Amino acid sequence: MDSTEIGAALESFATPDIADALDALGYHDQTALDVTRMWDACPRVAGRVMPIKLEPDAPGSTVTGTLEAIKDANPGDVLLFDNEGRMDQNTFGSIAAFCAGRAGLKGAIADGASRDIDDFQAQNFPVYARGVTTTSVKDRTGMVGYDLPVQCNGIEVNPGDYVVADGSGVIFVPGDVVEEVIEIAPRFQEYERVIRKRIAEGEDIVAVHEDLDYEDFESRGGVK
Repeated sequence: MDSTEIGAALESFATPDIADALDALGYHDQTALDVTRMWDACPRVAGRVMPIKLEPDAPGSTVTGTLEAIKDANPGDVLLFDNEGRMDQNTFGSIAAFCAGRAGLKGAIADGASRDIDDFQAQNFPVYARGVTTTSVKDRTGMVGYDLPVQCNGIEVNPGDYVVADGSGVIFVPGDVVEEVIEIAPRFQEYERVIRKRIAEGEDIVAVHEDLDYEDFESRGGVK
C-alpha cells in the first residue's frame, strides 16, 4: 500500500479502534493528550505525517520553512508541528492552511496553539492543537527543520509515521506497524457491532459481554 492508500484506510477507523489495535501490538500511550480539534465540527483527518520542528532560538524562518515543508510533502500528508506545547504564540495559520489545501494536504496537528480558527472552518481544513491564540509566531520562534524526528506531547514521531485525529483525540501510528493496525482494527469495529446488535435484540447486557469475553478480546488482538 502507498501512503495515500494507507491514509484512506486509516480514515475509516475511529481513534479508539486505532488505540485498541496498537495496544494489541504492544504500542501503548500513542495518544497526544491535550491536543484536540479546534472546533466542534472539525473534520477527522488521517495520513502520513510531515514533521516540522520549531524552537525559540532556531535561526530559520517559520514562514519560509513551513511553506517549504508544504511543497515537499506529498498529497494526503498531514503537517505535524512540534512547538513544545507553547500557548503564547501561533503555530499554524490560515495562509499556510490555504497553501497546504491547494497542495492536497489533509490537515495539520500542532503541539502548541493555533489561530485563524474561523478561516480554517471556512476552508474546511482540519486543524488539531492544544488551544487558540491571537499572537503571531513571527520573531518569537524559529524553524529547526522538517521531515525529521519530533515529539508531540511527549510522543516520539518519525518521518514515515501516520496520524489519525477525530473527536476522541489524536493518535500516532508508527510506520512499521501501520499495515498491521489496518488489518486488526476492523476486528474491534465488528466486535462492537455484534455487541450492539445482540443487546438491541433484547439480550442481557452483562451476559452478552461475558459471552463474548469482552475484557479479554483486546488483549488477544481482536482474535476470538
